[in-house]
Amino acid sequence: MNSTALYEEVVSQLKSLHLKYETHEFDSGAVMLDIWKGDDFYVLQFEGTLAGISVIRKGEVAAFCTRPDEAYYEAEAFRSRVAELLAL
Repeated sequence: MNSTALYEEVVSQLKSLHLKYETHEFDSGAVMLDIWKGDDFYVLQFEGTLAGISVIRKGEVAAFCTRPDEAYYEAEAFRSRVAELLAL
């Protein structure tokens, strides 16, 4: 799986939906994509062959963690989960 291509695909979808997002790139090559939708906050992580998802719902308090809540190594499973969460 090419996480860079997945990142670009998600950003394109976010732009077309006019959802607020921020990208954080790290020296390691990892990329974190913060997404706000309604009262929820999503963090998508992309690094090498890994794509991850963490979700923080309204009212939850979450500590920063470098490990995603959900890890994906297959692009289609990741795409499906992102589409489900963000109603793409």
